[in-house]
Amino acid sequence: MLGPYLVLLSSTVHGYEGTGRSLSLKLFEQLRQQSTKIGGVNLTELKLEEPIRYKEGDPVEAWLNKLLCLDATQRIVSGCPTPKECSLYFVNKDILFSYHKASEAFLQRIMSLYVSSHYKNSPNDLQLLSDAPAHQLLCLLGPIDANSAQLPEVLCVIQLAYEGQINRQIVMSELQKGHRSAGDLIPWTVCQQFQDPNFGELSGVRIVRIATHPDFQSMGYGKHAMKLLSDYYQGKIATTPPKDESTLLVGLSERAPEAINYIGVSYGLTAPLLRFWKKLGFMGVYLRQTPNDITGEHTSIMIQTWEQPWLTEYHTDFKFRLLNLLGYEFRKLPPQIILNLITSTAPKTSDNNKPSTVSEHISKYDFRRLKSYTDNLTDYHIILDLVPTITKLYFKGELNLNLSPLQSTIMLSLGLQFRSIDETSQIFPELENNQIMGIFKKIMKRQCCTWRTK
Repeated sequence: MLGPYLVLLSSTVHGYEGTGRSLSLKLFEQLRQQSTKIGGVNLTELKLEEPIRYKEGDPVEAWLNKLLCLDATQRIVSGCPTPKECSLYFVNKDILFSYHKASEAFLQRIMSLYVSSHYKNSPNDLQLLSDAPAHQLLCLLGPIDANSAQLPEVLCVIQLAYEGQINRQIVMSELQKGHRSAGDLIPWTVCQQFQDPNFGELSGVRIVRIATHPDFQSMGYGKHAMKLLSDYYQGKIATTPPKDESTLLVGLSERAPEAINYIGVSYGLTAPLLRFWKKLGFMGVYLRQTPNDITGEHTSIMIQTWEQPWLTEYHTDFKFRLLNLLGYEFRKLPPQIILNLITSTAPKTSDNNKPSTVSEHISKYDFRRLKSYTDNLTDYHIILDLVPTITKLYFKGELNLNLSPLQSTIMLSLGLQFRSIDETSQIFPELENNQIMGIFKKIMKRQCCTWRTK
């Protein structure tokens, strides 16, 4: 986007036309980083504070912002408890939308978290939250003083949706027609991708949104909230009947969990979000090939592992399919993200590196070319056709190699995304072309020596 030309970008945050902070938190930050790397490019940021649709302090605008919870200026003033001191609560939606003064103030705090986070918001989101029976809201709060008359500060908000329990015959009928019904995002997507109608019968929870207060991000509150939620649905939290069903907040121990088979999430794939969900034990099962028109991100679906056998099978199949697609739409994805997505653990190394197995993919003439290259007798291009095969064998666990993350990333870039050495060096600006070639040759030499000793 940056270059020797003029580019104008504008966005709004607040109000019913606001797009949230997606641009400011994602795109603008990327532009700031790029502007420091590209010489002769200046990034100028202007902020318009004066209203252009309403006059300053217009009561109609203030009424509209209050009605639709569009004010994103809430700040926390009560201190910073540690994540372990915080508790997760279900929010009683009947009380939340009861027009009570305290409930309205609490709702404003929740929606302000959404607006101040990276999500794009609209009044329809508020309506969905209030009307959709399958959607639930949870809040992470610090220690609550029973004698205090003040509302507790909201540190993190989780919006989830119950999905699944779709009749198997309905799923089979829709799959045969090539259709998928609206709603139940994860069940329909997984059933379609793996052609498995049995998955639709499972009951699951999809994380629709998770937002942490801007003043407390990257401090472990979101991770702690998700851990409590996972423990709750796995039955690790003892529950007792609630003392009062008319309260706004219901603790996890005061509510019996629904019987579910998994927790999943669908989000736009970025490196920070992928790291967040992987730390919580989520495994990838789907990556949309076409990027989002607005953000340019590929939608990813991940499911938390509870030692479900079917999830291991899905993830393995997803991993091999992704490896075969890296030369197409996923060629533009950073190989570091791909490596993180397909390695729930380190790539398996096994003793499948046998002559009978290798000969199915590498002929004796291929081996001679490879040996000639590792002995510095021929150029890199003479073995270029072997790199995709060797890379696939490695990531399928069929080569007795133990590569570092850097080496694995270089192999992904060269072998499966079909990048040139120059293109790969742009991914690693700290490495020169000859250094990348040296790392690659070292990998080939190790593998060639392994084959030679078999």
